[in-house]
Amino acid sequence: MSNAAIIAAPATLDAESACNDETGTQTDPRWEEVYKLCRFAEEGISLEAFLAAPWRVLSEQGQEGAVESIRSGHQPLLPKQARVARRLRAEGFH
Repeated sequence: MSNAAIIAAPATLDAESACNDETGTQTDPRWEEVYKLCRFAEEGISLEAFLAAPWRVLSEQGQEGAVESIRSGHQPLLPKQARVARRLRAEGFH
């Protein structure tokens, strides 16, 4: 498995926030999985464009919390929800 395909845990997350696989070891979602679960293809974003700058795309699409959500066993926001979140942040709501 390519190291580029694995997301490094941001320093702000502790070990408990990573999800566990069936062996009990901590795992991070692969970038391809993040792309699929965030439904970026529906938004016209190619996998290649996402892989070139995943954190930038996540931020631009209002999906900053997607990786943490996936690690916690939850789904990221739907594209429509992410658009609302982006709009609210732009209006000063955090």
